[in-house]
Amino acid sequence: MMLGRLGFLGSLAGKRLLSGGSSLPRATLIHHPFTLDGKPIESKHGVITPTEDKFAVIEFSGTQFKVTIDDTIVANKISGVDIGDTYKLNKVLLVGSASNTILGRPYVSEAEVITTVEEIAKDKKVMILKHRRRKHSRRLRGFRRQITVLRITDIVLKDLIDNNNSNSGVSSTSGDEKR
Repeated sequence: MMLGRLGFLGSLAGKRLLSGGSSLPRATLIHHPFTLDGKPIESKHGVITPTEDKFAVIEFSGTQFKVTIDDTIVANKISGVDIGDTYKLNKVLLVGSASNTILGRPYVSEAEVITTVEEIAKDKKVMILKHRRRKHSRRLRGFRRQITVLRITDIVLKDLIDNNNSNSGVSSTSGDEKR
């Protein structure tokens, strides 16, 4: 069953709070009023509090990572950083908690993930063997890519929804609607 141009996001299009003359909001907010067990969650609708446990899906170094605070990421080498430096990742695709989820279109522009560089090293050696059968010919090479190990220190989310819900650029949808 085709759900439209936006795939599963097309079915979540509830109230849209547009910014300027844009046809699509910058992000979609989904509220989860119940847990998977059916127990109600006590939280404010549309707000992820700073004390709440958050997770984020980020795009970095050509790969998507689901991260929480104190996770580590092993990625390709970042040039121009040293051990102990802080590094901000701005390509955040999704920010979520137990009660709310914010989906970016394509990115959540008000969110960023702050990391610290823990290690700059070389990865495990990858052996490449090219063998030509019955020709007494083979070539064995090794390759070690340079990596950077990052530790997630914080997931920063600026307030996406104003108190009067005007010109915020966020589409709001309740999670208890039929999808």
